Amino acid sequence: DLRVQTAYQQFEDLRNVLGTMALGYKLLCQFKCKEAVEKFQELKAPHAHSGWVLCCLGKCYFEMVNYPKSVQVFRLARQLEPYRSEGLEYFSTSLWHLKNEVELSYLAQSAVEFDKMSPLTWIVVGNCLSLQKEHDTALKFFRRAIQLDPHNAWAYTLSAHEFVANEDFEKALCGFRQAIGENPRHYNAWYGMGNIYFRQEKYDLAAYHFQRALKINNR
Repeated sequence: DLRVQTAYQQFEDLRNVLGTMALGYKLLCQFKCKEAVEKFQELKAPHAHSGWVLCCLGKCYFEMVNYPKSVQVFRLARQLEPYRSEGLEYFSTSLWHLKNEVELSYLAQSAVEFDKMSPLTWIVVGNCLSLQKEHDTALKFFRRAIQLDPHNAWAYTLSAHEFVANEDFEKALCGFRQAIGENPRHYNAWYGMGNIYFRQEKYDLAAYHFQRALKINNR
């Protein structure tokens, strides 16, 4: 029966698409980002140009420290799905690393206008103010993000970085610990603690925390 064959083929196509997405996401979660990019790039339109896939690719490039490519992909995701908040923490942090104050300010304004109740909105605003060296004000917005989502490890980590900028290392360590408490695989926080202990010349503690970060993400 032709209808049965057509339905079966559609099922197989859907299974292949979802399987490719799932494997790409698994690789991303394992920080095997080069392999994840290759897997996502196997997808064809329209799936390859969905907001979810593009945000995953943007995060891959972010983790690979390819901030220009990360920004490029997130821009495309925003063009296709301008009201998608997923990935804004990585998009805005990539812009922070690139010192792109103009685009980061525009992104913050757009996020605030769209959804003041999203914790990711206030992470973007915090990153914007951090880039402007307004560390105390940035902290207020990262705290707002934590109020809206107390389980957001990224918000705790960014808060900790602001405390480091203010040379308040005890509060920074507390922030990194809170991030790890929410997500033990948040290697950024392990690395951040290692940096503080290194600056304090506590080299054994620094080495321990660097090793924990590398065990999670050795790339």
